[in-house]
Amino acid sequence: MKSNDDTIKKEIGLRIQTLRKQSGMTAADLQNATGIGLSTLQNYEAGLRHPPISVIKQIAKTLKASAAYIACLTDEQFQNEPQETSPAPSSLAAINYDLSSPSGGKASLAIDRGILKSRSLDPANLSIIENKDELMSPTIQIGAQVIVDKSVNVIVNAGIYVLEDTDGSVMLRHCRVVPGDNTVMLSTQSEADKNTKFLTLEDLSRYRVIGRVVSVVNWL
Repeated sequence: MKSNDDTIKKEIGLRIQTLRKQSGMTAADLQNATGIGLSTLQNYEAGLRHPPISVIKQIAKTLKASAAYIACLTDEQFQNEPQETSPAPSSLAAINYDLSSPSGGKASLAIDRGILKSRSLDPANLSIIENKDELMSPTIQIGAQVIVDKSVNVIVNAGIYVLEDTDGSVMLRHCRVVPGDNTVMLSTQSEADKNTKFLTLEDLSRYRVIGRVVSVVNWL
């Protein structure tokens, strides 16, 4: 007969695995995002090991779920939204400029919470960076403000990502994983034929993925 502890381990493992798959991530993606060993993650998902609370919190943050849900302390899957300190009305969520951005210190934008919820975006994970990359025009003009989901720090789905190279330079690039080739394609909007790169996973490790662009604000 299984002990209660074995049952909880199995349920925790199932919840981690289900959330990971819902996020479109492989076990290797989750490993890269959390730094937890692949075999350790596989043991958690198989219910062979009980992850400590600190690890549960780390996995929950990456999968944008409630740590209490993964730990089987509640059946509410998603985190409660944090209380906003911004004076924005309760129907709006304040999104601040990233401190590393040239726009740091400027006033924040307020976005309707309903819009964010419909796109499964947590305001706490969002930040604003001003685009200084002319190669992304005309899709993203110089000076445009991009809203970035900073919880996405690995390239899984095709999209526009904010990357930082080893020199500390920040750039926006179209990124897409090439199926079966273990490479990632990085391209620009203008002069794409000259600026498209195909990077191996080792080459890509030289870049830090700051986040994925989820919206663009072009001021007229």
